[in-house]
Amino acid sequence: MSAAIKASVILVFLLAGALALEAQVSGSLTGTVSDPSRAMVANAEVLVIHQGTGARHTTQTNVAGAFVLSQIDSGTYTVRVSAPGFRSAEIQEIKVDVGKEYSMPPIVLELGPVQESVTVSAGVDLVQTTNAETNSTLYTEQIRNLPLPARNPLDLISLLAGAGTNGATVTVINGTRASFSNLTMDGINVQDNFIRSNALDFLPNMPFLGQVGEMTIITQNADASLGNGSAQVAFVTPAGTNFWHGETFWYNRNNATAANDFFNNASGLEKPFLLLNQFGGNVGGPIRRNKLFFYSYYEAYRLKQESPRNTAVLRPDARNGIFTYRDASGNLQQVNVLGVAGVPLDPQVRSILESVPTTINFSDVGDGLNTGGYRINQRDNRTRDNAGIRLDYLHSDRHAFHGTFAWNRDVLDRPDLDTTYSRVPVVRNDDTAKLLSLTWRWTPGARFTNELLGGFNLAPGVFETTQDFSRSPLFAGFLFTNPVNDFRREGRDTNTFSFTDNAAWQHGAHGVRFGGQSQLVRVESFAEAGITPTYAIGISAANPRGLEAGDFRGGISASDLATANSLLASLAGFVSSASQTFNVVSRTSGYVPGALKYATIR
Repeated sequence: MSAAIKASVILVFLLAGALALEAQVSGSLTGTVSDPSRAMVANAEVLVIHQGTGARHTTQTNVAGAFVLSQIDSGTYTVRVSAPGFRSAEIQEIKVDVGKEYSMPPIVLELGPVQESVTVSAGVDLVQTTNAETNSTLYTEQIRNLPLPARNPLDLISLLAGAGTNGATVTVINGTRASFSNLTMDGINVQDNFIRSNALDFLPNMPFLGQVGEMTIITQNADASLGNGSAQVAFVTPAGTNFWHGETFWYNRNNATAANDFFNNASGLEKPFLLLNQFGGNVGGPIRRNKLFFYSYYEAYRLKQESPRNTAVLRPDARNGIFTYRDASGNLQQVNVLGVAGVPLDPQVRSILESVPTTINFSDVGDGLNTGGYRINQRDNRTRDNAGIRLDYLHSDRHAFHGTFAWNRDVLDRPDLDTTYSRVPVVRNDDTAKLLSLTWRWTPGARFTNELLGGFNLAPGVFETTQDFSRSPLFAGFLFTNPVNDFRREGRDTNTFSFTDNAAWQHGAHGVRFGGQSQLVRVESFAEAGITPTYAIGISAANPRGLEAGDFRGGISASDLATANSLLASLAGFVSSASQTFNVVSRTSGYVPGALKYATIR
């Protein structure tokens, strides 16, 4: 092979792998064709046929004997090569993965009539030689057969080389920030683009395994065609083929034979309730063979459970202002802190205390003298529904259309944001996300391909509360757990819109890929936090009415003195500071009491 031809072949692969600009839902296949003397064969016809759908892609080798097929759907293909004066060559089981570009082993055509052919089974793996990416791919069978009780495909990321954690619970790739990673579903970014600190651990779309047919993770040297991010994770929805396939499943977990929580046993509390049902199914196949295909799925997640929660309550004497402590000699002493301070029990505090339990059933909370623990099993339910459909229409060898729509609902109790003593948390999430991805692949000739992709991901995140904030201001800093939850409504709508155009062109001995991308992220957020007047309870320089060591017989330790003053401030309603947030509703409104905080980010 001459030096000029070698340089041309290298240029084909370098340009084909370097110049695309945005996320893909497809892969690429490259190769070279030569005769038995290893001379390159120009203008050889290359036909690539998808073994599942029959989709056909054609191209020709250039003067350097090289060919490039860009933007072809992931899947297993048969490659047929023919040229005048040579036997046809057929290579089967060529696997193309999303977001990857593979180079086939050199194809050598034998001399003979075109009507005769040589068939080779290549297997599913090809050597990637066109770029320096470090990547891994999991396929449908691998994904379905791995033991993932939650059926969460994000759990698969940590199984691949290069993925790990940042020392906490946040997944990172090659030690970079989680926000440096780009995650797409059918080419559309589905991350939480408002809070990206856990970009690989939480997706508003909450996918299940039935939604993922293939997953590719690129941990290093990611091609520009995959979009922003030093690392890339690409999910692809399964596609229908000429062969019918489907499944149904049901998974159940309950606590009928489980042991109680250790601390529940110690507190005499019943076993937390647990009942989990996961069920669903999917089906895919042809609507019209070799033309129109579909894949649809539905998965449900029904979790009914209780989670133990610890709170701090006042012991009977302390509720009446009687503080118990040990003096310097270790003897128990009692002092009425309200009487020493000369103040009564505050009426609002009295009203709040009526909602605080008097039962103490947990010894690991409190000082054992004035405060104790009250442990309850609080509801921690979750309801999820995921449904979606993918359609693939192969209009002709020149036009192919693909569309995906996914819908999911997530209703979630939030006991982690609740301070009440209620068995049912007052805070919850109730969100519905929608994803749309549309692709048009146009091949007007053997040497040009254009792929147009557009879509959106509409992902709300709203925290609702049933707490009544109309009757009184909020208080913080009590010695006991406040039964009035101070968490107020907040949330956002994070909408991501994507448009991509990728093109591949072969001209002579050269191959070029080019394209462009437009992505709009629009966030509409709101927050009620702080709009209710909030009074901090305590002793401070602004209200220095606390007790001193001399007010306690036999001496008192500094920590006990601090607890005594906290009890006094809690019962007397001593205010150490106050705060309230005021927001504007227009450019000329000024600060409006009770107005929500709105923000628009683009």
